[in-house]
Amino acid sequence: MPTEVPSTSLAPRPEQLLQYLPPYKVVVCTFCRYAIQPKAIARHLKEIHRIKLSDRQPFMQHVEKFELAAHELVMQYVPGEFPVPLLPVQSGLQCRSDDCPYLCKTEKRMKHHWLSVHRRQGLASYGWQTAPLQTFFKGNLLRYFTGTPSGKPTEITSQFDHQNGSKERTTPLPDPSLSSPPTSATSTASSRTLDESGSFLMEHFTTHVWLTLANSENMRQMWRDIAPRLAYQHEYLMHALLACAALHLAYLNPEQHSEWTIKARTHQDYAIPLFLAATPSVESETCDAVLIFVRLVGITTFALDDTLTDGGKEDKLPGWLFFIRSGCTMFCDVWDRIGTGPVRYLTESWELLVDISKSPLQPLLDSFLAIPPADWPEEVRVPYKESALALAQNFSCLHVLDERITTLEVVRFWPIKNSVEYVVLLENLHPGALILLAHYCIVLHRMSARSWSLKGTASSLLSTIKRQLDVTWHRYIEWPLSEVGLPPATQQMTDELPIGSLALSSDAISSGRGPFGC
Repeated sequence: MPTEVPSTSLAPRPEQLLQYLPPYKVVVCTFCRYAIQPKAIARHLKEIHRIKLSDRQPFMQHVEKFELAAHELVMQYVPGEFPVPLLPVQSGLQCRSDDCPYLCKTEKRMKHHWLSVHRRQGLASYGWQTAPLQTFFKGNLLRYFTGTPSGKPTEITSQFDHQNGSKERTTPLPDPSLSSPPTSATSTASSRTLDESGSFLMEHFTTHVWLTLANSENMRQMWRDIAPRLAYQHEYLMHALLACAALHLAYLNPEQHSEWTIKARTHQDYAIPLFLAATPSVESETCDAVLIFVRLVGITTFALDDTLTDGGKEDKLPGWLFFIRSGCTMFCDVWDRIGTGPVRYLTESWELLVDISKSPLQPLLDSFLAIPPADWPEEVRVPYKESALALAQNFSCLHVLDERITTLEVVRFWPIKNSVEYVVLLENLHPGALILLAHYCIVLHRMSARSWSLKGTASSLLSTIKRQLDVTWHRYIEWPLSEVGLPPATQQMTDELPIGSLALSSDAISSGRGPFGC
């Protein structure tokens, strides 16, 4: 189905939509997640993404600087790494007959292959095995490849071993395209050494990145010493740490943004399935590594949001809004144990924030509560009021920031406090939910001064909200628009507004302080 990519401030840049993989000399569409034939790029932009002729020129100029291989040559490649970045990994089947390279997606095709090629009936017990599959192209040019040796067990060497040439032990390859985790995984990686790329990223983390994650000396010691040590013991944490380092390099080197982002996404695609497989529940032995992992993934999720690879829906609310909530209950049984362990400073940061937030910013809360019109049903008004209270509490934290409070804790506060009912309103783009989310962008914007991973997040999200919000509600987001630095919303006459009497003060907005003295 065509995916329109309109010419808006949130439309992907050429280097975001079309990313080059130098080892294979192909351009991959990051929305569609497959390579495009050199001669078909203009047609792809027109027919798949509905990009107008006048807007296609920057994209074509972007790809002209790359050396692109003909599709016939690409289809003969045997990739030296698996998985190849940007391409989805699919669950498939691999023939186990000697020297047979056949790969397919379904058992029906595999059985037909055995009858037509090997001239006998094949059985799952000996004829084929499951294997992770990728393909550069789709349609008539589809040709699968895998990282699993034919005739071998379906475990393949993990990325660290694959890059180092070590065969001491293996783990199942994570499949980032599947919702279910791998069936088993080994979390201990202490005996391993990193390859040249991994060593470079680890050095960058221990030299530069850890300084950006901590506010206090205790927190600095944790990120500088404890996090890397735990990463060598837990492979999922190692990948999360390397992904964070790669994204920091992408932030520092805009000219190499695409290359470092690809590497970060590759590590992230390994990290999450390995984590799900290795930690079905949080135990006292693993809780320290898990907590650091959750914090790192939170950071990288914010930073990766700017790459716009989720199906091409530029007006879709970012996944991190819903992801942040998912990890808030997993530590309940081990919270006391974490509070006495080596990463206890993370728990202290959260508890201090909760204590500060007990007193909401009352003028802001009163203003939020004046917005709902009388015809909003109770099932909308209740979650709206609860979310408004949590957001006013989040704002109170901005006034009493302590060096022991981490940036991530501040931006996590409101999403974690939101109810399931509010999340449903947000998913349905209810105007009340969007107005509160617009004001949350102020929190993101102010905290972006303390965190590289949040740069641009507020502007991107608020632009989406403005487009999704009917113009009759725009006057209620004037303060966020002004604070974040976006053009003001279209002004409407008061009698055109089907809502309450609250209107933000233009004088307060122009002062840069916000209408509530914030």
